[in-house]
Amino acid sequence: MKVTRILAALTLVAGFTGVAHAAGCARLSWGTCDPWVENANFSQSTFNLVESALGVANPNVAHDSNIHIGAFSGPVPDAWRFDDSGCQTGSQLNIVSSALSKACPLLKGPAPLPITNFFVDPGTGEADIRLSVAYDTFTPVVTTRYTLWQVQFNHTFSTPGPTPADMSTCGGAELCENLNLTYAFVLNTANQHDNLSSCDTDPAYPAGVFPGAAPSGFATWNGGCHPVATQSTTWGHLKGLYH
Repeated sequence: MKVTRILAALTLVAGFTGVAHAAGCARLSWGTCDPWVENANFSQSTFNLVESALGVANPNVAHDSNIHIGAFSGPVPDAWRFDDSGCQTGSQLNIVSSALSKACPLLKGPAPLPITNFFVDPGTGEADIRLSVAYDTFTPVVTTRYTLWQVQFNHTFSTPGPTPADMSTCGGAELCENLNLTYAFVLNTANQHDNLSSCDTDPAYPAGVFPGAAPSGFATWNGGCHPVATQSTTWGHLKGLYH
């Protein structure tokens, strides 16, 4: 393994916090790199979530990103438990490091070392997908949109409503979900993060509404989940509750 790949792998695992530079943008899109397909609605089939990047200019030796599932929606339902101990188990999740098409080639150099993980937070019940890969130097074309990852969710066993006691199906598939890139960056050959901003905006989800870092491209499920407006707690409002 070359020295650059060793350094890159250690950087990804240890959470390197070197100088950050804005360079390019990332998006999550259902089934396509371009155009952006923000939303998917449930059916008992496999859904391909494509992470792509545009405007990457510097030669690089790694890229790293995190997809968070569950903003505003609370714990993910069994239909989204693609961890090994969940209803779906890891067998229903396929993370692919390959180009979606010739028009959206893969951003990855030779001799890759991938690190991926689907994790459910025991406190919040929300899920994260870590997607990292180190490789020998890759020199991109700034005008090309590149595939970073394809994340394939097999919802063949997903159903609306509660999960039956025998767990023959995985319930909650009709519920909304948000899938947000809490961060995404490429690691350039100077061992610096080239942070990827969001390629897209949606007026329904203004900047800052997602937890974690600034949104860097997102996708929705069944229309997406929105924040619940807080209710007034003035004395006049409280008195009105007793009338």
